Amino acid sequence: MMRWTIVFIGVFLAGSILSAKTPQQLKAEMDAVLPTGMKVRMAWCGGNTAYVYDSEENALRDLTPTSVFGSSRSISKAFVSQDGEYVVLKDKNSDAILTVKFDGTGKQKLFGQGTVVCTWVDPSDNKQCFIASGLPSPNNAGTWAVGITDQTKRKQVSTEVFPKTSSNYGFGCGISVDGKMMGGFNNNRPGLWSLPSGSFVPAGYSPLKPAGVCEGCNFAIRPTTGGVYEYGHFHEDHRQICVHTADGKYKEELLMGCAGIGGEAHGLYWTNHLDYVTATVEEASPNPVLFDVKRQKCVALKDDCGDDCGFSGPNAVLLSKSGATASRTVSPMMRIPTVSRTPQKLYSINGRLLSKSQIGASVRSLRIPVGNQAAGIIVGCR
Repeated sequence: MMRWTIVFIGVFLAGSILSAKTPQQLKAEMDAVLPTGMKVRMAWCGGNTAYVYDSEENALRDLTPTSVFGSSRSISKAFVSQDGEYVVLKDKNSDAILTVKFDGTGKQKLFGQGTVVCTWVDPSDNKQCFIASGLPSPNNAGTWAVGITDQTKRKQVSTEVFPKTSSNYGFGCGISVDGKMMGGFNNNRPGLWSLPSGSFVPAGYSPLKPAGVCEGCNFAIRPTTGGVYEYGHFHEDHRQICVHTADGKYKEELLMGCAGIGGEAHGLYWTNHLDYVTATVEEASPNPVLFDVKRQKCVALKDDCGDDCGFSGPNAVLLSKSGATASRTVSPMMRIPTVSRTPQKLYSINGRLLSKSQIGASVRSLRIPVGNQAAGIIVGCR
């Protein structure tokens, strides 16, 4: 059987900006938004599958093709490990929790049921973990840290079950870097619980419109350290993050500014960097979006990932680029080395299954028309 080398040629939809965004432009935008010498690895779900993107490779992949995960898979959550090497998945059809390497190899089913909250590094042993609740016995009570590479690791972080909310709008939950606090919504009130079994301290007054006692949605915990605990949420305006401290006091407003991309943001997650968050934007269509809230800049990827991406949200980690010196050289084409793995089907970035005839004898001769939107493809093996 013929195998095809995975090649990134380029497709990125520009939403309300209909001009083409080439791979060179995307990489330049990413390099301009990210801190010097840093890259981002991002994961999100949409259309029943999960996608990943690495800004240094400038490559986007369908992480969960049906050839590997089966035609009945419906991925509803995808979380990048804090070292960027793994992705933790939730399949809402089977209720299973799975892990897979960022390159798509090494698929494993860990549990037949459960809710994934976030990924985390346990500072007591520096092991990569994910936080989950609703697991099978004997880990069915409370909320647990589960090892990603060391799967014998099981550590109960709370006697309570998280996420803990009865709100229709209170999405989002997370653990502090030191593992001493869990944050989320309790009914409509955002706030923090001290771990393992402390009481809830809600956010208090907010001066943001409408001024008053904090309610809202889309909770995200900020990756502060040194005994400082902060979190953000949407109070009313879904492009305005309201930040509070551990005692519930209002601290500041952060704006999710981005030229040319409007509309409400949903699925808010803080990265492992204080100044960067991820979300989807409902009006402008290019999703997901990485925001630099300090400089009010952003970069959008792919096309609209649909309602199932909106509330579960994308998430990302910022990592050092490979090599001693960060390079801003823009390569016209990204080649992912062929590795031993289960063959994947061929997809365009907007999810269209491609035939071999569309690929042609030469990569450079490939053209896939998609109306008035700029597009190329990701080529895998079939």
